[in-house]
Amino acid sequence: MRDTTKSNIAQALIFLLQKRSLKEITIQDIVDKAGYSRKTFYYYFTNISDLVEWALQQRIEQFLSSKDDNVDFITGMKEILSFMSQNKTLIINMNAARNKDLAKYVQRTLGAYLGEAINRAYSGKQIDYATVRSIVKLYIYGLYGFLEEWILEGLPDSELSSMYETISACRDLVASHVNFLPDNRL
Repeated sequence: MRDTTKSNIAQALIFLLQKRSLKEITIQDIVDKAGYSRKTFYYYFTNISDLVEWALQQRIEQFLSSKDDNVDFITGMKEILSFMSQNKTLIINMNAARNKDLAKYVQRTLGAYLGEAINRAYSGKQIDYATVRSIVKLYIYGLYGFLEEWILEGLPDSELSSMYETISACRDLVASHVNFLPDNRL
């Protein structure tokens, strides 16, 4: 019941975000739309920012749990971009609130894909964990820089093909950096 109530409140916020900015939405607006009291809202969330964080975290966890572990890096990154585009209102509003957790969530998602791609590419070979971890971090932060710029621009779908090119170039850099086997392994 608890998650259902939280999800209903989050759905009300997401619905309202389609029509107004986060700054224009009040807790009363959210609870009126969800059919709950302010007391119920405060039982689950401390404020609207807390609700936005929870809603985005739930979507990211659902996304990560549903992904195919055997997907190649480029496909995985395209899935991340698609996810971000589909959740644009939450991401833009979370970013507008200067929420540092957004970076953490996106970087965690990038790390999951990049780490799996590297592990697959080196399957059965000796690999220094510290080196891989350093390379993953370097490229996570580099890719996040491109994604952050895209977020600041409002996640325009018109930029997706440019983002795909950037990700392909990043994959090629990672491959050359760690001396990968054929690039179709990554």
